[in-house]
Amino acid sequence: MRRTTIAAAAVLLASGAALGWAVPRHGAQSEDGERLFSWVSELVATHFVDSLDQSDIYEKAARGLLGQLHDPYANIFPPQKSEDFDVQYEGKYAGIGLLLEDADTGVQVSKVYPHTPAQKAGVMAGDRIVAVDGRDMRRAKMEDVSKATRGIAGTPVSVRFARPGVHDPLDFRMVRALVHIPAVPYSLVTRDSVGYLPLQHFSESSAREVGTALLDFAQHNVRGVVLDLRGNGGGLTDQAQTIANFFLNRGQQIYSVQTRDSVERYIATSSPLAPGVPLVVLVDRYTASASEIVAGALQDHDRALVAGERSFGKGLVQTARTLPDGWIVVMTTGRWITPSGRSIQRPERDVGRAALAADSAARDSAHAPRPTFRSDGGRLVLGGGAITPDVTLAQDTLTTGEQNLFKALSLHSREFFASLHDLVDSLRPVLKPDFQEPAAWRVSVLAHLKARGVTVAPDVASGGQDYLDRVIEGNVAQEIFGDSAAGRRTIARDPQVQWAITALRRAHTQGELLSSAVTRANRG
Repeated sequence: MRRTTIAAAAVLLASGAALGWAVPRHGAQSEDGERLFSWVSELVATHFVDSLDQSDIYEKAARGLLGQLHDPYANIFPPQKSEDFDVQYEGKYAGIGLLLEDADTGVQVSKVYPHTPAQKAGVMAGDRIVAVDGRDMRRAKMEDVSKATRGIAGTPVSVRFARPGVHDPLDFRMVRALVHIPAVPYSLVTRDSVGYLPLQHFSESSAREVGTALLDFAQHNVRGVVLDLRGNGGGLTDQAQTIANFFLNRGQQIYSVQTRDSVERYIATSSPLAPGVPLVVLVDRYTASASEIVAGALQDHDRALVAGERSFGKGLVQTARTLPDGWIVVMTTGRWITPSGRSIQRPERDVGRAALAADSAARDSAHAPRPTFRSDGGRLVLGGGAITPDVTLAQDTLTTGEQNLFKALSLHSREFFASLHDLVDSLRPVLKPDFQEPAAWRVSVLAHLKARGVTVAPDVASGGQDYLDRVIEGNVAQEIFGDSAAGRRTIARDPQVQWAITALRRAHTQGELLSSAVTRANRG
């Protein structure tokens, strides 16, 4: 084996000599990178076992260069793919209504948007896409899977899913529709006069939708606002700037961008839309990117109490540049820094040679204390990447019995959602918005399931009945009365939102909110 390798090297050197090249001495310090590339590309063009034209060689070289940057976000797009950038920013497209994410096993569904073909078909979060219109997608990139599901409104698409715990694949045939993904699916004022505002992403309409909600809250003279950024993976940073400016005073720094040779600061340029109103920002492990810019700025300026889980830690700036012939190159060009000087990017997820060295050091000192910073008012805020909340709130989890029922229903999601629709259709003419869910609804759904050939064991049904009641209640409210009605019932069962509402009810000012809530949390 070793002789074969040496012989191959000898052939390569002989080929170089035959081409009239002078082979540099080992370790020679010469500035011949351009010549080296020329030599290698000529060898590939003339001697590689499969023929490649020169344009293919240059494209592969460009992709290879980006691949060597240790930047998972670096990419290059040919001119015909430039329209892919528009979809996530406009918040509107013709498709089936799925939010996708990369997973170890392939591209999977992270969210199913309401009132979409995918929801009506019974697609569920966690489903993995394995084929679209018969085309194998098990090893495809997320953007390719997403593009395959999109198309002209009214056209059919067949998608095959793999579902955890289900042996056979699930085939769904859906008709594409125009899908609008609202940044704020609903907003509401609670009985405690607290405004609740869930923000799902930062697209072109986000600031407008948040501003509309805040103006409505002002009309209701709310005592405080809960800005829910849980699950918000980010988006357009200019929208994050505007939304942060809704709460910050003109001239306050929102964030800065640290590039290879400069620091650019971004400042609030307008008077705040909601000055002084006490504010709680909820974050979790999926809060990322532009969401972390907003949460970090409001925390550093003592403008909000941040509660929940430590955020994701995606603080890298990607820049897309269009080349003269239409190609688009995307790469990381900077890092986001909060006003107090904290880097949002978690070290273990950073990019580049310097980041790799830092990542190695971080692993060697995994238990080393994280760096600390100070807010405007002198409060301690933790660095070391991501946004650490002022108050940690545990996520609500399903009981064992509820998990068992969830798994059982997941095996038959199409039948389950069809049974839910049967119930909704029967209730639509008579149900009032203040309905109280009777146990008979649960019995009805299980009966409709049985009529479709799906029997849930009595012990499984009883062990997860609270979970089933919540699902039924939420679907009935949403289908008949809309997102806001469903949201009002959902947050009533959400311990993190209820904690935030209670904290706002007890505090009259932002300063009182910060001091009292943090003190209570520290006392356990």
